[in-house]
Amino acid sequence: MADSVAPVVSETGFDPGMINEFKKGIFYRDPERVKRALDAKVEVDTPVKGRHPLHMLIGFDHSDMPEDIRRSISEDDFEARTTAIVNMLFDHGAKVAEPEKYTTRNFNVLADRLLLADNLVDLSTVVVHAIDESLTQGGKPYQPDPKKVIQASLQGAGENVDIIGHVNSVLTALERLHNTVVARLQNPTSDLEKQIVAQHGPQVREFTKPFRRPPVRSIIEDLFPQGQVPPEVDDALTQMSGAFSGRGRSSPGEYVTQIEKKTAQQVLTEIKDSFVGLTELKNEARSLVFRQSFDAVTKDTASPDRVYGEVIMGNEGLGKSEFLRKKAELLVALDLAGDKYVEFSQRNSGAASIGLPPKALAAIFAQADIINLEIPEPIHDGRADIADFGKRLIGALQLSLEGREKPPVLFLSGKPETIGEILSNNPALKPLIGGYTKLEDMTADDLSQILERKLKNDYKLTIDNDAREYVLKAIENTRKDIGSKDFTNAYEIANMPGEEVGSRILTLVDVNALNLRKILAGPLLAKIPSIGF
Repeated sequence: MADSVAPVVSETGFDPGMINEFKKGIFYRDPERVKRALDAKVEVDTPVKGRHPLHMLIGFDHSDMPEDIRRSISEDDFEARTTAIVNMLFDHGAKVAEPEKYTTRNFNVLADRLLLADNLVDLSTVVVHAIDESLTQGGKPYQPDPKKVIQASLQGAGENVDIIGHVNSVLTALERLHNTVVARLQNPTSDLEKQIVAQHGPQVREFTKPFRRPPVRSIIEDLFPQGQVPPEVDDALTQMSGAFSGRGRSSPGEYVTQIEKKTAQQVLTEIKDSFVGLTELKNEARSLVFRQSFDAVTKDTASPDRVYGEVIMGNEGLGKSEFLRKKAELLVALDLAGDKYVEFSQRNSGAASIGLPPKALAAIFAQADIINLEIPEPIHDGRADIADFGKRLIGALQLSLEGREKPPVLFLSGKPETIGEILSNNPALKPLIGGYTKLEDMTADDLSQILERKLKNDYKLTIDNDAREYVLKAIENTRKDIGSKDFTNAYEIANMPGEEVGSRILTLVDVNALNLRKILAGPLLAKIPSIGF
């Protein structure tokens, strides 16, 4: 990147060329250029490519830059320069919690718009400055407006977006952001953070209360004209607000399904073809079939004390609950369990979490031969009835076991810390568990296989080596940026939207044209829940 010579500043003002210097400094992440322009009195909110400079800085990361910038600046250097410029703008009076000055530029409140970005370091800095501005002006501490953020995030999200899932994802992201900013104010290190606490202690303490998630229904109803909520969305919301209220599910029995009887070899083949990795689990499934075959030949019978329940722990997107679903089919195929099956996973627990009281959940579990529970991480939104659905599931499960002659086969899955807490606090469940498996995150080779399957099965495409390496590198960078705990493994690829390309081979040119944010499950659906705040 070539350095430019600073324009000469006159005594009466600044050279207009300094505005261009400022814009280039923002776009190319050149702190020296930006400093020269600001010292020459260029307005700190001068738009760059039609956007507020802070939005340009925080809303676009290294992978979004033109190829010449990506090659000339490493990702770490790019982020360091970005942070330096963001702090420089604030030092020169940048404001984020005021109504936008340029009404044609679509910024109602800049801080809210910036929440669509994924740069945690600078994003939390923006929120801290917004809090300071609001308190200095005599108002309440700034807090993001969830409705505004969700409305903005849905622009360009596509017609097939899962509205309810999208809203919940944004709310989860805002909760994490809130918790991060709270941590900064409770342990202030910068001069600004110390100043906020010293001057506005009582108001800050009010701000640091737990995040309160607004009702999903009220947000979604605001997204549509009166009475225009799509029927399928309205039905799902109705189930969430009362699963036995006359609409949606009408009885506990409707949560109980019957597993189709297949041959054991058919199930093994489906397991082999459906899952990437999971070598240990696949071997255990084959061993179960071989052991059953051996018992049949030797006229032996399965021990009544043999326990087929299982716990699989690991991060999101590893196929935990899906594999256990196949394991249930295998047990039925081998006549090792009855075929009445109940599952609560990400696919259906949202609708059940509010509408099913403990006795209704217990009635469901009492009918099941096999129970497959994906235990979600606790979500606290100020409402006791949905504060922790995982604990409610386990409490209802234990209620259903009372007086039951034959216990069900129990499958549990979730993150290690969540499952560990459940089992530690509920030792009565341990006799139902026959095995424990902890899965590691997927390797680059695993992700490559999933990518190729996705392209082939959904879009009839193949991908060349350069494009594959580019996508996988971006995903690995995501893993590095957000940490393993929040990395969603196969979901990063499984949610990849389809795009038309000029041939049946996806090339590096095609991938660049897609915009890598879309490849990582859309501009918000993948990024915001996973950015680590």
